[in-house]
Amino acid sequence: MKFTRKDFLLHLLFWAVYTAIFTITDGGYSNRFDRAFYVEMAHLPLRLMVVYVNYFIFFPQLLLKRKYIQYAIVTVASLIVAAFIQRAIMFYYINPALYPSTSDVVTYWIPYKILQAGVIINSPLIFILSFSVLNHVFTLREKTEELQKEKLESELKFLRSQINPHFLFNTLNSLYALTQERSERAPEVVLKLSELMSFVLYESEGETIPLSKEIRYIKNYIELEEIRYGDRFTCNLSINGNTDILMPPLLLLPFIENSFKHGMKHESDSGWVNINISVVKDLFFFKIENSIPTGPTIPQESGGVGIANVVRRLAILFPNRHRLEHGKEGQEYYVKLEIDLASA
Repeated sequence: MKFTRKDFLLHLLFWAVYTAIFTITDGGYSNRFDRAFYVEMAHLPLRLMVVYVNYFIFFPQLLLKRKYIQYAIVTVASLIVAAFIQRAIMFYYINPALYPSTSDVVTYWIPYKILQAGVIINSPLIFILSFSVLNHVFTLREKTEELQKEKLESELKFLRSQINPHFLFNTLNSLYALTQERSERAPEVVLKLSELMSFVLYESEGETIPLSKEIRYIKNYIELEEIRYGDRFTCNLSINGNTDILMPPLLLLPFIENSFKHGMKHESDSGWVNINISVVKDLFFFKIENSIPTGPTIPQESGGVGIANVVRRLAILFPNRHRLEHGKEGQEYYVKLEIDLASA
């Protein structure tokens, strides 16, 4: 097991406190603290041997490897051996030195004396192992949480990386349609596309951005679609509340892209899209509705890579703090999103 300088100091402090407590406790009975301290010092080498053989060998090689039976056997065996050794030290060395005038009529083999010796020597092992097990559990929990966090961060980066090509693909399709028509507005589309890609590449790299930046990005996207569809569609954007709140970037665009995609299924279609964004204290509300074109290819449900990604991002970023609804009502499709930002 790795034993750092911090561990060494903590263990040193433990032994100092442990020795002091038992010196004071035992010395208080006879008011001979010097004698009690001598006894504690006599016990210390055997205690250290029992504890650290277990700590550095038995604990990592057996207990942490889930060899519970083997660990129990060798631990109990070491405790029994240590108890007999401690009893011998007391009987042959410490008692004669401290109590030379006292006739020790109690023989070495009295069972309860052996048991008492085992408790005296092995009691520190209980504290050391308890702290070691708890520390191991907390360390494993921290590593698990760290790995989980890294996994989620990697997944978020992957999802974000999928949004950009998806958006670029749709926008280039719009530009291609204008160049086919030799529209004079094609350069304007290129400029708008440049602004949008600048946002995607540079301004949306952080974990959060002000909602106002996301809204500006959405407005640019709507203007781009206005150039593409002309008078064949109507888009209403309503914004209410504090737009300076921080939000994950590119969270709303997949829903907006999807509404335009399904609201204008064919070039000959006409339709509408209504977007409402509002913030009330710590609650963020987003609602988007789009018309559904008539005809044999009516989409039954909005979907796609972008939507799947944003649903997953919501689950990661706002677990149990968001509500997403979507469905069809008559000849329109809607998406409602509510996020509790209080704990964000």
